[in-house]
Amino acid sequence: MKAVNKKLISVIIVNYKSHSYLFKCLESLYTNSKEETLEVIVVDNDDKKTISAILKRRFPKVIYIPNKNLGFAQGNNRGAEKANGEYLFFLNPDTLVYKDSIKNLVAYLQKNKKVGVVAPVLYGPDGNSYPLQGFGELTPLRAVFGMSVINKLWPGNPISKSYWMNNARHKEVREVDVVPGSAFMISRCLFQEIGAFDEKFFLYFEENDLCKRVRDAGAKIIMLPSSRVFHAWGASTSLSDKDTSVIFDQSRFYYFKKHFGLLKALIVSFVLSINLSKLLIFIIIILGFFLRTDRISKLMLFIGDQAWFYLSARDMIVNFQIPLVGIASSHPWLHQGAFWTYLLAGALYVGNFNPVSGALLSAIIDSAAIFLFYKLGSNFFSNKIGLLSSLLYAVSPVMVGYARMPYHTSPIPLLTLAFVFCVLTWIIKKNPWYFPLTLMFLTILYNFEIATSVFVLPLLIFLFYGFFKKEKYFTLLLNKKIFLLSILLFLLPLVPFLIYDTGHGFPQTAKYVAWVGYKILQFLRIFPKSRLDSGSYLGALIFLIKKYSLLIYPNFIVSIILLAGSFIYNAIYVFEKKVISPTLIVLICSSASFVGYLVAKTASDAYLPMIFPLLILLFVLIFRREAKIGVIIVILISMFNLVQLEKSFMVTDGYSISGRIEVAKKIENLALGKKYNLEFRGPGQQFKSSTMTYEYLMWWLYKNPPAKVSQTNKIVVTEGKPSISVETANNVKIKQ
Repeated sequence: MKAVNKKLISVIIVNYKSHSYLFKCLESLYTNSKEETLEVIVVDNDDKKTISAILKRRFPKVIYIPNKNLGFAQGNNRGAEKANGEYLFFLNPDTLVYKDSIKNLVAYLQKNKKVGVVAPVLYGPDGNSYPLQGFGELTPLRAVFGMSVINKLWPGNPISKSYWMNNARHKEVREVDVVPGSAFMISRCLFQEIGAFDEKFFLYFEENDLCKRVRDAGAKIIMLPSSRVFHAWGASTSLSDKDTSVIFDQSRFYYFKKHFGLLKALIVSFVLSINLSKLLIFIIIILGFFLRTDRISKLMLFIGDQAWFYLSARDMIVNFQIPLVGIASSHPWLHQGAFWTYLLAGALYVGNFNPVSGALLSAIIDSAAIFLFYKLGSNFFSNKIGLLSSLLYAVSPVMVGYARMPYHTSPIPLLTLAFVFCVLTWIIKKNPWYFPLTLMFLTILYNFEIATSVFVLPLLIFLFYGFFKKEKYFTLLLNKKIFLLSILLFLLPLVPFLIYDTGHGFPQTAKYVAWVGYKILQFLRIFPKSRLDSGSYLGALIFLIKKYSLLIYPNFIVSIILLAGSFIYNAIYVFEKKVISPTLIVLICSSASFVGYLVAKTASDAYLPMIFPLLILLFVLIFRREAKIGVIIVILISMFNLVQLEKSFMVTDGYSISGRIEVAKKIENLALGKKYNLEFRGPGQQFKSSTMTYEYLMWWLYKNPPAKVSQTNKIVVTEGKPSISVETANNVKIKQ
């Protein structure tokens, strides 16, 4: 029987895409250690086994083990199984071993029998030792204080210090609870006794687990400064194909579950998932929600067009009358969609028909838009862009104002951002499954405001460009499943419109497309101006700039400069890059919505929620290269806007919900419990919706809405600023 060639030390190296580092590491081992005592084992976890021939040629004594990549722990165990050495030295490939380093580690273990693990001090490229190496035992409490946002906000807390040991001096022998897994030595006997590495750790925290079991076995763990190893920290893990952040979280969770139980593992995972960015966006969302709901039960604006949807939602719940379309647009034959009615019906049902429940729904939707703003900005630009744009949106007076008025336009900012997010994911990240979602959000937007169909234009631009240039984002769409899903998700939100159209001459589909074509030809001066086309480009532009001044900074001239500057700066940036970039996509989408608004020549607030979120993003993108300046400017603007919002919230009049309720009380006092007709006088009296505010309130408060047929008892509401008066036809008058 052949005798086994026994070595004193087995060096075990797990290689994963670290070829150049590995060969330098092996050179340092053979140069700075006695070859007769050294056994070197390389476990190759790389997918392509390309190093075998090189090792045979340059390092013929190295034991090469090809291995399926089942993780760092499993690779080390595989190497340990083949080892003959009395001591095992686990070493990363991105290291260099200095002279006598291994010799000193072995000597220390041989001399100190109570020591189970000894590790060298790791040095970086600057020649200095890494400040954080050698830690306390990782307990749930230490993790919460030492690895969470708490440590960033309060880095000097004593619990954190006890884990990181950041006051340690690396020139002294010291006992620790955990050593870095990059380089450490353990006797083969002890390694086998404690059960080797736990192979459920794919990467990370395997050294925490191993060291804990060593200490539980009664052995000490030592950092030895007379042993020095260079380490290019993170070089090997940065080459991993896998998402290392996901692996890190999984390993951390398993470590705490294994040693401290499931409940504590869940608590630690939740706390550690809250980083500084998440904490800041949480604060921004809470601030935004507060601004959108502060004193909303008294100051919510409630007008006739809103009440149209409230009555429609009421009839949907009470009488099961499910509408297929919403309120008529400026063209009576063309209606908005019924989706807002559906959402509002749910809120009113939960809120017992209190009209303020609609405002709470609007606030929740717009708070979701704040979060999506952050996700869009951080995913495609930078974390700071995401935080700054979401903050500016959260405190923008005009966006807060839109959210506090529950109307069919309330969800448009969220849906616009969702549309752009899907376009960016489809084109920039080359994920074709987001194209069907893009189409779905496009037709959902059409349900809430037909003017948002202008986003068809940028979508066509992206498709045609991708087709002619054979861009990957386009060729990936040439898939039967994606094609069918795209058709399904495009048509699904249009189902109510299509059902309605079958009995009404197709005004929402065929006639609308024809009308859009007519408007385009009219814009190109192919058709003459119609008598119904009374607006002007200049008037629409001035209205938009006035509203833009409430979006960012309340000064007309400054707003012109900021608006023009945002477009010009980002256009120059796109021109310099000369590639399809997130900025280009945002610029095209915002330009399309901007031009579409001007073409309509209608100075209306209903069109602006689809434009303003993208204009906020374009403004913040000015500071992509000067992030610190951007932080200062956006915070100053936000503070100024908060002051303006506080002042505006203090203003109340008869047009708020509390004022409307007072008017409803006076109507009830004059009605004397009898049936009555309600007439309206004042601005907007020509519209049917003029009395709908009081029709809903009288139904909700007193179950006594105005009669639809003629009555002898007639009550007249006259709205004028600053007062609203209520009187009967025989001049019995109550003034608001």
